[in-house]
Amino acid sequence: MKRLKLKQFKGDHIDELAMIDVAKAVLEEKGEVMDFNDILLEVSNFIELNEEEMNKRMPQFYTDINVDGEFISLGENSWG
Repeated sequence: MKRLKLKQFKGDHIDELAMIDVAKAVLEEKGEVMDFNDILLEVSNFIELNEEEMNKRMPQFYTDINVDGEFISLGENSWG
């Protein structure tokens, strides 16, 4: 599995980044279990989403994390 780093996304068209890819990089860089809301906030800040856009994208992002086999739900809305 290729390890993702947030710095690899620098210079990319931030608005074209998939939230799920950024979330993978965030979790890998943090190296710890994170609450979904913290992941969402980190991703939203990185790709510069305003609150309205973040709330609009949140349901699909949550679905993507649940479906993607690289994320593990550890209960109580924590992910690794």
